[in-house]
Amino acid sequence: MKPFHIPLFLAIASLPLTSLRSSTLTWDASGTSPSAPTGGGGTWSSTNSNWSNGTTDTAWNNSADNSAYFLGNLTAYAAITLGEPITVNSLTLGAGGTNGYTIIGSGSNTLTVSSGLITVGRSSTIQANIAGSNGLTKGGVSSVTLTLGSVNTYTGATQIQNGNLRLDAAGALPTGTTLVLGKAETTNNTSIDLRTSQTISGLSNVGTGSAVITNNRSSAGTATLTINPDSGSGAADSVFSGTIQDGSSGGLVALTKAGSHALTLTGTNTYTGATTISGGTLVIGVSGVGSVASNITVKSGATLAGSGGTSGSVTVESGGNLAPGNSAGQFTIGGSLSLASDAIYQFELNGATGTADKVAANGISINASADFSFTLLGGLSGLSVGNQFIILDNTGAGSIVGTFGNLTAGGIFNAGNGLLFSVSSDGLGGYGNDLVLTVTAVPECSTVMSLALGGSVLWLVIRRRRNS
Repeated sequence: MKPFHIPLFLAIASLPLTSLRSSTLTWDASGTSPSAPTGGGGTWSSTNSNWSNGTTDTAWNNSADNSAYFLGNLTAYAAITLGEPITVNSLTLGAGGTNGYTIIGSGSNTLTVSSGLITVGRSSTIQANIAGSNGLTKGGVSSVTLTLGSVNTYTGATQIQNGNLRLDAAGALPTGTTLVLGKAETTNNTSIDLRTSQTISGLSNVGTGSAVITNNRSSAGTATLTINPDSGSGAADSVFSGTIQDGSSGGLVALTKAGSHALTLTGTNTYTGATTISGGTLVIGVSGVGSVASNITVKSGATLAGSGGTSGSVTVESGGNLAPGNSAGQFTIGGSLSLASDAIYQFELNGATGTADKVAANGISINASADFSFTLLGGLSGLSVGNQFIILDNTGAGSIVGTFGNLTAGGIFNAGNGLLFSVSSDGLGGYGNDLVLTVTAVPECSTVMSLALGGSVLWLVIRRRRNS
């Protein structure tokens, strides 16, 4: 008896194991070479017999158990047109060879990838609505790009395990998706080329490879990445330690933090498009690691926090919050700081360690109706009379202009329960380089215990100190 040989194209080790029940069918453009399928263009439908099972060419049966495999032995890119809505378990594009595929679908002719896995061996494009409930996972070769050229409606996370994902259409990333760059326990390098504005529900990276978000449009223009946890079904905080940067051809990246929850950036981000915090919290820097190079605007109800900084300027609008540090810590602004009417500076003092929040900026302007919010952390064991804390450090040659509306120069601030703050008029409400708090009295322990429940627990002198 002659031995039975499994055709080579069915034994390629790179094919993912998606299901014990699934089978992989290979695209045969000719429809006549099932034992040696040929790559090329054509129409993908349930009526055309272009799918080889190794022995015969059959029609696609639209089963969620079947995976589609497109060979890459092409001399030019091939176009595959969806002739109807297509369902597939997983999809492999351009394995081997030198060229990839463009899959085209219009109207109701969607591409449902039930497992969410798309493996790319050669750079390819999908210009069809990708549907399904298991997200989208891009695998394959590190040097290749998968381009999404249409609005997509799949649900679940979007993970780039290797290589680059290019987005040629606004809405290519569904609004509710969480974007994950990298693969756990690997050094895979990954990137997102925005090209167009996108809204997602979360952003993170895994593994130890580089994770880059950029905008490589061939002409100048801005692609805005909006992070809105409320747009997805599982709203949560996000941490991204990769890099967000402008493109090499003039394309800018802008960042908007919307909705609730927090987005934390711990990488060195060099994008120069605007950063807008319209909801929730944007944390820039943890333990002093993390920065941006953008001008930042904090909208009403939103918060800028962190122990990193920006080389741009910061504007806190009415109702916006500036909360430096991760608990007590410093936020550094290379440009100017402007606190509008009803803007809130959330200042924290750790009385146990003797550390406090500080904001350093190259020029500071405070509207008379801005609010100074004081919170004591950790008790008073680390404090002594005479301790000084610079809460606003003006690194510019000019002077701080204005003061907070709830501090009256030359008056007494009554915090309740007998706790009083003496407000020095030394430069306050006029000019001075730094805003400094000086401890003049530490309440007795019994008093501290009763006042701790009320929030503020110190007798302070507030004054401006000119830099020497």
